[in-house]
Amino acid sequence: MEVNNNKYSVSELIQYLFINPKAAFQDIILWNRAEVVHITFFLVSIEKAFERAELNSFGDRETLQSIIISAILIGGISGYVFMHLYSFAIDFSGKWIDGKARKKEIRNVVAWASIPSIFLIIVFLLRIIAFSDNVFRSESTYEDNEFSEYLGYFFAIIQIVLSFISLRLLIIGISIAQQFSVGKAILNIVLAILLLVIPLVLLVMGFYLLKGNTA
Repeated sequence: MEVNNNKYSVSELIQYLFINPKAAFQDIILWNRAEVVHITFFLVSIEKAFERAELNSFGDRETLQSIIISAILIGGISGYVFMHLYSFAIDFSGKWIDGKARKKEIRNVVAWASIPSIFLIIVFLLRIIAFSDNVFRSESTYEDNEFSEYLGYFFAIIQIVLSFISLRLLIIGISIAQQFSVGKAILNIVLAILLLVIPLVLLVMGFYLLKGNTA
């Protein structure tokens, strides 16, 4: 069964998601609008690329223009692939604990739960307007003053709040789609992360062991 796509516009469903997420996800898991999933995955991936650029102080060695282009092209494409892998990991690991959702339903949940993260792109753009490439530097060259300090705290709080909302929506969405309790939905997320991280850790360890043996 699929929900009538004309029942809500995308903007109406986003509002509904924030007002009553449990009820909204009942429709979202059956939503048949693949383009929304693709666009959301791509935009969220760009935002995550900005986060990595800030965390790793890319501004110390790259220009602001190259950081933005890299976030859109490399970050957007690679992140888009990762979001699909993440959705697969949630679906796959969910089966271990008797999850009921279909693959498409999990993709819908992951995409719509990520919508608050898209708003973080706006936050990053506002920060770039206010602080230029200092957003991505380990040490700011911006002249410190009380206003800029408060503005930085304000943006940081917004980022934390939106990230928390996104995580909360993901937990609610998985619990609805998989027919889980909240605790089991959290376990599903943890298992999915381990499913992605453990092979990567083993691969890196194997690479360094191989490199050490050939040195």
